[in-house]
Amino acid sequence: MLLRTLPHAIAIAIATLFGVSTKVARAVDWVDRPLTNGSMHVQGDVGYGIGFGARQSELSAPLMTTQTDKGSGFHLSAQLGLPLGFEIGARVGFRIGDAGKITRGDEFGRVYDANTYATAGDTASNPEFLLRSSIVATKIVELGSELRFVVPAVSGSSFGMTAGLPFRLRAPGVLRFDTGFYLPTVFTSRNDYAFSIPIQLWFQISNFYVGAISGVKIYRQPFERVDLAAGVGVGVTLGSIFDVRLQVVTQRVNDEEWLRATGLGLNVGVQTP
Repeated sequence: MLLRTLPHAIAIAIATLFGVSTKVARAVDWVDRPLTNGSMHVQGDVGYGIGFGARQSELSAPLMTTQTDKGSGFHLSAQLGLPLGFEIGARVGFRIGDAGKITRGDEFGRVYDANTYATAGDTASNPEFLLRSSIVATKIVELGSELRFVVPAVSGSSFGMTAGLPFRLRAPGVLRFDTGFYLPTVFTSRNDYAFSIPIQLWFQISNFYVGAISGVKIYRQPFERVDLAAGVGVGVTLGSIFDVRLQVVTQRVNDEEWLRATGLGLNVGVQTP
């Protein structure tokens, strides 16, 4: 018995000597997570999405066309928390085959975030860069500001920018309401733009979370249209650093052919504790 317990006792003694905790930290509940990562904290996401219809992410093209496909793609992103409540990030997508290019399946793999524009229709999407800051941060209310820049790496595409004011209202440990106001703009010869208001309500159940996903997008240039989103999301936190998330969402439930704007997304997130 002594020989079996001695190595464990030595390990605990060494950890205590150097001030290392022997307990596994539990990740912050999903509904309690702040808008920005803590200073020098890193978060990464890998997602796989499937789109069930032709989808155009540029503001200059309609959401649905006469062509219908089922295509998929991968989403990759990373964010780094900085001092004073700032955060920077980057995102890119990869499409599988021609169907993946048409449906932008990678965008559905970017779960719980539909503010994606000007990604173009090539195998690799235009990269997006993020700068976010926290303006008000309490346990109940959070308000932030963010800028997203899309670089036209794909030939023939245009530079895009989205300015946003994300807002969160929560009952700690129980639920969280996410919304905000976003102004995406694609700098074509017409300067295409729209207004976007995401709406999400999340409930925490132990280390699981489930939510209703919705939102309104009002396109103003070069065409006028209103899109209403509807979907559900579910996720689970595993240990101190992993999240597995799933969503089923249609970006245009107010259309009789809403299925062609529908997609599935599965995402695995990793964050430093």
